[in-house]
Amino acid sequence: MTRANERAERRVAWRVPALVALVVGVLVVALFLVVDRRSSAPVADAPSPSLSGRPVVAFVGDSYSAGSEASSPDKRWTTVLSAERGWNEINVAVPGMGYDVGRPTQHYASQVARAAASKPGTVIISGGWNDVAHGVPTATIVEGLRETLAAVKKHAPEARVVVIAPIGPASSPPPELVRLRDAAAPVVRSSGATWLELDFPLTGHPEWISTDGLHPNDAGYKRLAELTNARLK
Repeated sequence: MTRANERAERRVAWRVPALVALVVGVLVVALFLVVDRRSSAPVADAPSPSLSGRPVVAFVGDSYSAGSEASSPDKRWTTVLSAERGWNEINVAVPGMGYDVGRPTQHYASQVARAAASKPGTVIISGGWNDVAHGVPTATIVEGLRETLAAVKKHAPEARVVVIAPIGPASSPPPELVRLRDAAAPVVRSSGATWLELDFPLTGHPEWISTDGLHPNDAGYKRLAELTNARLK
């Protein structure tokens, strides 16, 4: 074999894994766009009278917070966490939405406005993956984040604000999602809100993903609740 042939084979051997990784990433994003749009979960827009007197905590987000593919609403991570902490949960999350995706009536800032009617003492915001999957530029997503934080100050000025870093899929998070995480963290911290990093908790754990190949199953939602509970001060 000539040296030229050896170099050619090495180039092919290097490119094949890279091509496979690219194809897998594209398929994950495509799956997210198709499945998340048709996902749904019950939404609690008012405090439960049976939990009167407990701290009211509002959850803003997408299908992960709405509990898509959970076997029942009480298995979604927001509800598991609320039960553990003794909170009265207000869940206004809408599948398929984001900081920019869903304008003007379903994006996160508009969700905050709806949640404020319940006078939450804490607002927890989680998401960003939908924006990335739709190809929204990082700068535009961050502007949506600023808008969401401003909406909390406007509609629930006394509430504590917690923003959870983008969670992402079970496969390796795409570079755009990592860029969003890195760009969002300083914006959240400078606003006085709490930035909660979960370090892409589902990545590498297909056993925590439901049969739709995208959303967490009950075990995955339980893990998200456990991590959030452990890291939220």
